[in-house]
Parts: sequence; structure tokens; C-alpha cells
Amino acid sequence: MSPRSAFRGFPRRTYTWWRFWNDIRYLLSHRADIRAAFHDEHLSRAFIERIMLAVTGVNGCRYCTYYHSRLALEQDIPPEEIQALLAGDLGAVPAEEAIALIYAQHHAETGGRPSPEAERRLEETYGPEVSQHIRILIRMITVGNLSGNTLDAFLWALGFRPGPFEMPRLLRSAGNTIARRTKRFRRKTRQIASAISDYWKFYIRSTLTEQRRRYTVAQAVVLQDGRVLLVKRTDPRVWELPGGGIERGETPAEAVIREVSEETGLQVRVERELGTYQRLGFRPHDSIVFVCTPIGGTAIPGEETVAVQFFPVDRLPWGLLPWYRTVIRDAIQPSGPPRIRRQWLGVGTLLISLLIVLGERLHLLE
Repeated sequence: MSPRSAFRGFPRRTYTWWRFWNDIRYLLSHRADIRAAFHDEHLSRAFIERIMLAVTGVNGCRYCTYYHSRLALEQDIPPEEIQALLAGDLGAVPAEEAIALIYAQHHAETGGRPSPEAERRLEETYGPEVSQHIRILIRMITVGNLSGNTLDAFLWALGFRPGPFEMPRLLRSAGNTIARRTKRFRRKTRQIASAISDYWKFYIRSTLTEQRRRYTVAQAVVLQDGRVLLVKRTDPRVWELPGGGIERGETPAEAVIREVSEETGLQVRVERELGTYQRLGFRPHDSIVFVCTPIGGTAIPGEETVAVQFFPVDRLPWGLLPWYRTVIRDAIQPSGPPRIRRQWLGVGTLLISLLIVLGERLHLLE
């Protein structure tokens, strides 16, 4: 299956929503077959890993390439055979497994639509029960492959170009590399869990509870020599415009001067009110935005921020939350009366924000 047009230029197979739903529904309805496949005496662990690698070699998922190569090494499959399987070469596989592996490659190459002849040869060789277990394993690894590729395609669309894991080094020094990458994998897993926790607390839980009430904040677009000031907060750790809540008795302009000082260490002068941005969807709120100029102080993180930095307005960081890009574009346009602009923060924005949070936690967007 070729990549969808939404990821034009992305070189690997990705999911469509319809196929993802079909695959997940299929696996959920065959839970008993999944358990039986991993306990089938005709399917050794090494045989299962060869099936996983044969499919992964066609779909090209870098995450599954790493993970199942590691599992294959633990099953004493030679590094040379692993490399051959990933390259589509079945010359070194055991003869009794060849038909299943040819079928696995064919299943992946046809996008899950194997020919009747391929189905017939599979069942003649292994019988109906074992053949069904082989199909289940192929569907499982296909979900992993295409899910990983679709994640990479989203990162590709955001401008990040992920590269493959260093498989030759992995296979040349199997023992040491397994230990090192397992440790790294656990660290990355903790980072992902932390990012998802941040995302849940900041976006989802607050959306479902107290933050359903609209509130108002004051924010600043601080411009200097064609650059804009951004802050990275402690929770979640993504780039944003400085600003925050308006205290009792403050005007929005007074609030933005105070917030910028607290978060960045800079004193600013308000040049003009850009307008009010009415954000709808998750975390509905109004943001009164001012264009400001720094007049003193030193840019250093405050209690609520971990990083403060000026960025060229034409090279904003990938870790900037998407709704701020519109605000910055508006701020660098010729002056005009304060505007009122509505911004819809829907499911698409939620997904992009999650990818940004994950990318920042994993240091992929630096």
C-alpha cells in the first residue's frame, strides 16, 4: 500500500483511518486466536520472529525493525540472517518455514490482499489451524509497522526527518548493543509516559473538568530585530508566547507586562493591542494579545519556565504550539485596529499538540 496523499513524499507505507479501524477490529474479535498463536507448538519463538521480520522488511517500520531484531537475536537467529530477512532475502531461512515467510512478504506487499493461490499453498503446507495463527501474527505486526510509519509520517509533515536505527552496528555487536539500546528504550519509554501524563493533565483532564469554563489571559508578542520571544514552560514543556492570567484590579496591558517580567526577566513596553483571540474547542479561552518591545532586563527563565529564547519570525521552532503561529503572523503585519479572531482547537490540533509534546520530550524537535 503506497503512502496517502496527506503524506506526499513520505517513502513508506502508512495507515488510512479505514484500514486502521478494520485491523484493530479484526484483532479485537480474534483475541483467542492471538493467545493460541503464541502457544502453538508448531510456531517456535524463532519462527514467529522471522515472520515479524519478513513483514517489517516490506513495510519498513524503523521501530519494529529495531525491536524485532533485538528479539530475534535473543532467539539465536544469526545477525546475517536478520539482515537478509529485512532486505527481503529468504535464502537462509529454514526450509519448513519458507512458505510461511513468502506468504508473509506477499501479504505485506499486497496491502493485506493475498492471492487465492498464496492462501491455498499456506493451508496445504501448514493446515487450517496453524495457517490462521500465521495470519494473525501477520496482522499484528502489520498494525505495529503501519502505526509506526504513520507516526513518522506525522513527524515528516511537521518537518522532522527521522532516520533509521543503526542496524549494522546493532547486528555486529549484538550483546553490548542489546543492553545499551534496552536501557535507552526504557529511558525513552519513561519520557513518553511523562509526556503523555503532561498532555493528559494540561489538555485532556482540564478540558473535561474545571477548564470547560471560559477564562481570559493576556499574552505578549515581544519583537526585537525580526525575532520573537518564546518561553518553554515547566508543564507541558513546549514553546509558547509569554503571558498568563489577569489579576484582580489589573488591566490586560498591566498583566502582560508583569507576566513577561516574571517568566522571562525582561521589562517590556506595550506598543499596541493586537487583538483578542477567541479559542474554541478544548480549553476554551480568550487571549488578549499585545505587541511589545523589550526595554530592559536579561532574558532568563522564571519559576514557571525552563527556557527563554528569541527566534527569527521566519524560522519558528517545530515545538511551538500551532495556534501561536497565526498570532505571530498577525503581529508582524502592518499596524491596524485590534482584531477579533476565532481559533478552533479541535481533534486535529489535539493530535498535533500531542506529537509536539512527545517530540520535545524525546528531543526530536531541537
